[in-house]
Amino acid sequence: MEKENNIAQRAKKRDWLLPASILAAGLLIAGSLVWSTGKKVELAGQVGENEEDPVALAENVAPISDEDHVWGDRNAKVKMIVYTDLECPFCQTFHPEVKAAAEAY
Repeated sequence: MEKENNIAQRAKKRDWLLPASILAAGLLIAGSLVWSTGKKVELAGQVGENEEDPVALAENVAPISDEDHVWGDRNAKVKMIVYTDLECPFCQTFHPEVKAAAEAY
C-alpha cells in the first residue's frame, strides 16, 4: 500500500512539472522579446542621429594612403569605400553593382 502511495505522489509531481516547465519557458521567451524590442528602439534612435548629418560622417573617414587598394583616380570627386568578401553570397551578388557604380563615376 505504501509503495502505491509513493508511486501516486511521484505521478502527481510529474504532472506538475510539465506545466511549470512550459510556463517558465514562456516567461523566458516573453522576457527576451521585450528586452530585444527595447534594444531595437534604442538603436533606431542612434541610427537616426547619424543619418541626419552624412557630411559629418564623411569627415570621419581617413584620407587615402598608399596602402589602400584604389580603383580609378585617387583624386576623384566621388569616392566609394567598399568592404566585401567574395566568398559571401550577398557580396557576390552586390559586386556587379559596385563595378557599375565605379564605371559610372
